[in-house]
Amino acid sequence: MGGDAQGKNSQDNKYKFDAEEANRHLGLLWDLYSSPNPIWYEIRIINSREARSYWFRNSRECVQWLEKWWDKLQLYRKNVFYGVLPREKFSEDELGEKGKPRTGGKSKHIDRALFVFADLDYKKEETPPKEIKEIIDEQGYHILKDSSYTGELELWVRQGEKYIHITRPPLSVIVSKVKELLGTEPSLIIDSGYGYHVYVKLIYDIDVGKWRRLQELFITVLGGDTKTKNPDRVLRVAGSWNPRYYNIGLNRPVKIVYTSLSEIDPDELLKKLEEAAKQRVVTTTISGTSTGRSRYTLRLLKDSEILKIKELLKIIYKPGQRQLLSLYLAGWGAHSRVHPVSIAQVIKMLHEETSDEDKLEQRLSVIPYSYKKANLWSSEVERDFLLWLQAIGVNKVYGLSSSIQEEAVKGKGGVFELLVQSLGSNEEAEAKANEILRQLSEVFNRGKFDLVCELVDYEKQLYVCAHLKRKVIARMKRKEDKLVFKEKVFPIVPAKVVLYVDPVNNSRKFELEVVGDERILPKPVRVGPAEPLDLVAWLKARGLCYHSRLAEDVLNAVLNAYLKRQIAEVREEIDKPGFYLVDNRIIAIRWDLNEINREELKEALTILNELAEKWYSHVADKFSVIIKWGIIAPFIYAMKQKGKWVQWLYLYGASYTGKSTLGEIILAIWGLEAGHRRSGATIDTPARIGYVLSQSTFPTLVNEPGNAILREDVVELMKSAIESPLARGKYIRGSYVEIPSLSPLIITSNRVLPRDDALLRRFIVLSFTFGERIDPAKAKEFDREIKPILKKLAIIGHYVARRIIEDPKMLDTDWLELTEKLLEEAYREAGLQIPSWIRLRAEHNPAQVYDDMREAIRNFLVKRINEEYNRFVGRIEVVEQVEEDSVIERRRFLPRHDVTFSERVRIVLEAELIPWMMLRGDELLITSGFIEELRKVIGDVGGLKSIAELLGWVYRKKISLRVGKRVTSASCIVVSLNELLEFLQPEEVVTLVFYKVAEAPKQST
Repeated sequence: MGGDAQGKNSQDNKYKFDAEEANRHLGLLWDLYSSPNPIWYEIRIINSREARSYWFRNSRECVQWLEKWWDKLQLYRKNVFYGVLPREKFSEDELGEKGKPRTGGKSKHIDRALFVFADLDYKKEETPPKEIKEIIDEQGYHILKDSSYTGELELWVRQGEKYIHITRPPLSVIVSKVKELLGTEPSLIIDSGYGYHVYVKLIYDIDVGKWRRLQELFITVLGGDTKTKNPDRVLRVAGSWNPRYYNIGLNRPVKIVYTSLSEIDPDELLKKLEEAAKQRVVTTTISGTSTGRSRYTLRLLKDSEILKIKELLKIIYKPGQRQLLSLYLAGWGAHSRVHPVSIAQVIKMLHEETSDEDKLEQRLSVIPYSYKKANLWSSEVERDFLLWLQAIGVNKVYGLSSSIQEEAVKGKGGVFELLVQSLGSNEEAEAKANEILRQLSEVFNRGKFDLVCELVDYEKQLYVCAHLKRKVIARMKRKEDKLVFKEKVFPIVPAKVVLYVDPVNNSRKFELEVVGDERILPKPVRVGPAEPLDLVAWLKARGLCYHSRLAEDVLNAVLNAYLKRQIAEVREEIDKPGFYLVDNRIIAIRWDLNEINREELKEALTILNELAEKWYSHVADKFSVIIKWGIIAPFIYAMKQKGKWVQWLYLYGASYTGKSTLGEIILAIWGLEAGHRRSGATIDTPARIGYVLSQSTFPTLVNEPGNAILREDVVELMKSAIESPLARGKYIRGSYVEIPSLSPLIITSNRVLPRDDALLRRFIVLSFTFGERIDPAKAKEFDREIKPILKKLAIIGHYVARRIIEDPKMLDTDWLELTEKLLEEAYREAGLQIPSWIRLRAEHNPAQVYDDMREAIRNFLVKRINEEYNRFVGRIEVVEQVEEDSVIERRRFLPRHDVTFSERVRIVLEAELIPWMMLRGDELLITSGFIEELRKVIGDVGGLKSIAELLGWVYRKKISLRVGKRVTSASCIVVSLNELLEFLQPEEVVTLVFYKVAEAPKQST
């Protein structure tokens, strides 16, 4: 039981109170009032059982109190609200002994206001689609979209037997809507967890009576919760948490997402709100089908637009087809999300101007039919329509309550058919029908288009048109009042266009869904995101371009036409997956941030611990550094945006030491697939490595870099890319484009190290020795038991991402300290003991790498010389000169192991036992055979020149050598015999004695 309680507290501890956020919020709303009389500000804490008010004189005092009692009162499990408007008018009976109010704030206590505000809620009770219902039933909720960058949110929650569908639009939609309606930006927007609280500041405070009218209109225009019309309304405090679904582990933070210095005169605001209320955008909830219900915006047409539609359709509003035209017009209006009142106004004008003998009620009966068929006939729409009918003196239209039939309403296609019937079926009539349809499409600019046109030549009256019905893109020419085809440029048409605007580098890329004749393009194909010229190249490569000369200009015109008519979707987002710093916030792009399941986190951390303590215990310090680098790696680009940088990772040394597997573990922590595994060939030119670095901020594993790490142009690019947010710049079609350095690299190699000192210092180089090799049987066991479950480590990445997104200031600290803190927090969160390996740190001094290389070469030479000596030499005959009566020679024999190492070297060299070591007097020549043998043992350390520079010897590019009877020239290292001996045995004092080989050992069979 004690363990469970500890685990619960650990889970709750992540719901921290953000005092800084609360100070910003309450300071802006409260601290602008002044009065000779006492002003009180209210905090209201509400849970399922009670509501209690607390009173403060200013925001600072309030935030200190919340910070102090946050954990003690478990406020993360309660609703923390504040009174938006100050409370002033208390009677003596309502005040306590210390002068504080004794009761909750009421409207009568409020005298003035400096803000209007709206609570925008987006939850509806609906039936979820079958494909996600099981998920919702299992975990209590299901998040379809949760963008920390755009603010867009879509999730399903189960409450008992009910299902709640929350569909919150992007923040930019709300900002644009306020600017469109009021001509000013919102002053403040709060993310309430599931909706938005929108505030507009007044230039001066006004009495509460005048405020009520402004507040009511503001709520009406924005479609906010009508309860906020009361002056005593309380809303959520930024920095707190919304615990609406706390019981299923779905606490969401309340935070400031938008601020501006905008403010507006109350009288001017009143005029704008009254005008907006007349022409207001009606937001309606639609009856659901099997896919549930959605939210759409129905717009009222302007008077000029209504008149234009009427004038264009008068030509076909004829006896015998008036009812059909009204039906198709209503269908087109429903498809284009035009409010039915606007369609009714068009039909009424046609009815009056053509002296239609049938009753208007009959003509208007098609409107509810069409809007019901389109699932747009809600109670709100019906109410608006009935109010309009009453205003023109019509009580009821025929068929308002009729059941919906199965046949679909043709809409725009039906209007086109009537145009062709009325104007004729020849080519000239069809051209005129196309022109009328084009002009109608410009009015119904939120619907689906059959003809999207852009004027490209004023003098010649040339248009570029996307003809959705014929599924072609063509150039067309206006002749009198008709559009006629000139050239067919593409036999396809964009059914959907999405423009991606990257706020980091302001690049623009289009994503198209193209359709064509089924005989040419059997099914829709998605292309991009890419620049227009690349889209043209794609179309040409597939034979979908008929006029190469016109292709680029025509496609540009079509894309701009889609944008102008607002039928292209514009997304201001980064198109490369990862984490970015935007407006001092860390945002996740194209990477879904999952909720943290405590049991899954516990399992993942247990696996990580087993990796450290069982499989990599012999290199625990290196394992610790690699894992810590791995969990910060996706945020290295964000750190570079802050002006900091982190070294890349280079794992070097003997094969079969688990280097590549360590890289795979890092990828598993972030759930990365094959695209983040690369070979050296993919980074061996500036263009190739630039492409790899620009694909995402997640790390990329490069196994065996090969020559890439030795090429000067690649090395220079790497040095810049490690420290800078940019990898390189290049000219693309005459424009200078900067390639970002998003992805940090993990490089593993058995053979090669960077030779450039400056680059080497930009790597964390961890060397793996022969003694750290993994037993083959143990490696097979690892592949069988552990590799299949590495994917479970992904929850660790989600935990780390969530913590850093919640507190971006973490990235200001040292990355090792930060990652150690995060890992320890994760183990505590999971209820596990914190392992000691987390605090281990391996040495990675670049200079030590060169010392290790020198020592490896020395060991190789000593071993090679001893092997040849032992293979060739049996026993040694020693010749000594002794002076007695005369000088005589005394001979004796020594065992071969009694000979000093320096004499062994001389014996091996004089006997030419090693073919690539040639003794010439006191100098030794070492040829390229040395490199070949050395590479097999310790890996690639470069050529002879690199080794000479490393050891301080002399490199000669060409030297004449006699090999047998032949004289040849070759590159070689030149070193004196004494220098060689000092390098091989630096502690030995060299004294030469004359030795002679007495006999050779017997040949082995």
